[in-house]
Amino acid sequence: MRIRLPAIFSDGMMLQGKRPVKVWGTAAPGAEVQADIQGRAVKVRAGEDGHFSLTLPPLSYGEGEMLTISCEGEEVTIHDVAVGEVFLAGGQSNMEFWLRYEAHFDEEKDLPRDGRLRFFDVPEISYDGQEEDFDFSGTGIWRKAGPGDRDWFSAVGYYFQKALSAELDCPVGIVGCNFGGTTASAWMPTESVEEVGQVWMEDYRAALKKIEDQGISVEHYWERERTNAGNDKGNPFTNDFCNTFLKHTPDAEEIAAYEARQAAAGGENPLFSILLPEAVPGILYEHMLKTVAPYTIRAFLYYQGESDDPHADLYAVMLTRLIQDWRTLWGEDLPFLQVQLAPFSYWMQIYEMNWGELRMAQGAVSSGEKNVYITSIADCGDEDDIHPKDKKTVGERLALLALGRVYGRRALCEPPRAISADRDGREVRIRFENGDGLHLTGKEVDGLCICPEVPYTAETEGDCLLLHLSKDVGRLRLRFGWDGYFCANVKNAVGIPPLAFSLVTTS
Repeated sequence: MRIRLPAIFSDGMMLQGKRPVKVWGTAAPGAEVQADIQGRAVKVRAGEDGHFSLTLPPLSYGEGEMLTISCEGEEVTIHDVAVGEVFLAGGQSNMEFWLRYEAHFDEEKDLPRDGRLRFFDVPEISYDGQEEDFDFSGTGIWRKAGPGDRDWFSAVGYYFQKALSAELDCPVGIVGCNFGGTTASAWMPTESVEEVGQVWMEDYRAALKKIEDQGISVEHYWERERTNAGNDKGNPFTNDFCNTFLKHTPDAEEIAAYEARQAAAGGENPLFSILLPEAVPGILYEHMLKTVAPYTIRAFLYYQGESDDPHADLYAVMLTRLIQDWRTLWGEDLPFLQVQLAPFSYWMQIYEMNWGELRMAQGAVSSGEKNVYITSIADCGDEDDIHPKDKKTVGERLALLALGRVYGRRALCEPPRAISADRDGREVRIRFENGDGLHLTGKEVDGLCICPEVPYTAETEGDCLLLHLSKDVGRLRLRFGWDGYFCANVKNAVGIPPLAFSLVTTS
């Protein structure tokens, strides 16, 4: 068979509706290729190298369709195709986080199969030949939301598509392109990292030098990775790490037992390797993102940043470039919806250090870049776990954001964003955009720091937060969302807490 299609074009797939749809692959060099679906046919001639790319006209929503690709008497038929709204969900472990481990999974796991919710998990490949070294047969396929298959869904993606499907009354699909513990540099072309993220390149080169300093050649190191069980990324539910640290937050005894099992097996916790394949700048852009680009989607969803804590001061530049790179790869300025990092303090020898800066960077990019939006989950963190188990709230807030900013359905869909802080004597008035229906639980604002420190009480008035100071101390710096862990207790009318901010009072 000479017709070859990317793995994402397979039985059970979902195509984007109401937009021109791209189909590509390889066939006989110079041959005419035809694609048929919903009674519409498009022809194109393959190039001399056999590659072809064609664009189908906008399709109607539906299920049970067939997509047929034919060339010189050869035919490939893809069955059970749905047409709906499709999103690419990218990032690291909190976007990857499987529904199987999510706090509300027991309410979802036995629900009837729903063909209107479908998920394609891009295999977590980070080096050439990894798919031959390990079993990836459980990924790189389309799944419908049903018993057994639901487990594999990105939890954030699942609740997003479930809420969106109910609101739009159409199928919704997620293409999951994520990998735990990764920096933004892995998701960008190497040339981009060289240009705007030199410090990430320096980290990579330092790791290579550390390997060589131990008398291990780089070639031998990478050969050894081919047998490193930590690179078996196709079977998460048989993975001891996932079942220990994702299902719930383990206590000290459970962590010690896990470490003992690792030692007994002669294995090394892959989190603490000198250099993981997925840490190489550009590697996941090449091995994962490009395998599904430019699959027609409505928008990007993005939840990442935890691993960029060491270089938080440069994260805004990296995120801006990443967005540009992804849009360039898709050939259009698609909407980009991101999640601001949740509150967190300490987990597995990882301390929150610069998450306030990271949150500020995320917010700055969303306000400074066209068609980039953000939601806040400042009330959904876990002090002792970098993986909060409530992903339902995250997904539903992203869905609300999409309804408002992608589909124009909701007037209020974004977090309150502080725009000014005016002081009049002992009263400070913080004004917010998207602050309609602002309300506060309690008399102080969790996550708010005042410098110099002064006792206060707080209340809301319209779209403002009022602070009543115990004394007049002059100009103040106000910071919200800079603590490691807090639980936001001020929200707008649709229940979303503010984005992180740093303001100085006017007087």
